[in-house]
Amino acid sequence: MSLEKIRQKILEEAEGEAGRIIKEAEERAAALRQEAEKIAKARFEEEIENEKKTLALEEERIISEYRATTSAEVLRLKNQLIDEVFDRAIERILKLEDKKYLEIIAHYLSKNLCPGVDTLIISQRDQQRISRQWIESMLKKMQKNDLKIKIVTSPEIEGGFILRGEKAEIDCSLRQIIADKKEELTPAISRVLF
Repeated sequence: MSLEKIRQKILEEAEGEAGRIIKEAEERAAALRQEAEKIAKARFEEEIENEKKTLALEEERIISEYRATTSAEVLRLKNQLIDEVFDRAIERILKLEDKKYLEIIAHYLSKNLCPGVDTLIISQRDQQRISRQWIESMLKKMQKNDLKIKIVTSPEIEGGFILRGEKAEIDCSLRQIIADKKEELTPAISRVLF
């Protein structure tokens, strides 16, 4: 065999081997690329799932926070409206004609007047309605003529009265009467309003 043919044969074998190595390298590169894409896709999908979970939790937190805030605000507004109803009730009682207003005062006075009470505190606006004469007639009706009651006015009372004695103070102001009835009446008022 001639040197040229040997050289030619070595070159052909080298080219064949190089082609095979290149082909093998390309196949390995394609397989690695495919594997890398598969891993990247799995990681991407995992990140998307994690982000979806995070967003769902955040959405749930925001909705819960909104509901809590809204519920608190609704409750505050309902309570405010109920308070306004009770305030209007006081205003309406104060605007009653004298006879009806004094019937209310007489009712609470007869229920709460007891020995030891010596002072009747009334509002300044009630000075004309709840006179000394009216008090004396009430004491007579209740058969408590022996009680000597001093009438005092106070700017702190809107209506109604406070009985005061050495050992006791009985608050029958309209504000207190309404406050005492509030717990009892609030459910009924709520049913009517809401």
